[in-house]
Amino acid sequence: MKKNYDNILDDNDFSWLRSCDKNITCDSHDTNNEQLFGLDSLVPKHAFNTKFALVNETIPNGVMTRTTGDVPFLSEKSFKPIVTGQLFLIHGCKGTISSLRERGYDVFDDVIRHGYDDHEDPIMRCLMICDEIKRLSSIPDHIWEDTLKSLVPRFEYNFNHISNIK
Repeated sequence: MKKNYDNILDDNDFSWLRSCDKNITCDSHDTNNEQLFGLDSLVPKHAFNTKFALVNETIPNGVMTRTTGDVPFLSEKSFKPIVTGQLFLIHGCKGTISSLRERGYDVFDDVIRHGYDDHEDPIMRCLMICDEIKRLSSIPDHIWEDTLKSLVPRFEYNFNHISNIK
């Protein structure tokens, strides 16, 4: 009999999940205004049915500044999988994953190959993301079950980290 791997994670795995509304802002709006993530779009239950999230950043080529050149643009999209307890790949500019890592987030380098983050060429970066999606998608469900269960404390770490930003 084939084992059903739907809902590998459930409410018990995310008992630490709580509101972090006071700490998340974007463009001077907060989640109380329902403008950060949209109405009812931040529902952690969808994370129970995914193995990883693919984030397509708003400005995947970065933002040009006079002093530092291109810098990663991190919108609410990059933080949504952190808040909902998911693995993630981000289609953003070079250094997007590094920027999250430098800010203290666990980007799960031992599970996801973020080598794409180092490439200047946006086409190559996108192709490398596609290759990583194919690799991750080929991992058997029973391996994913063990992997995701083992990552719950790290999902919680990321959630607490974003919740403590003042």
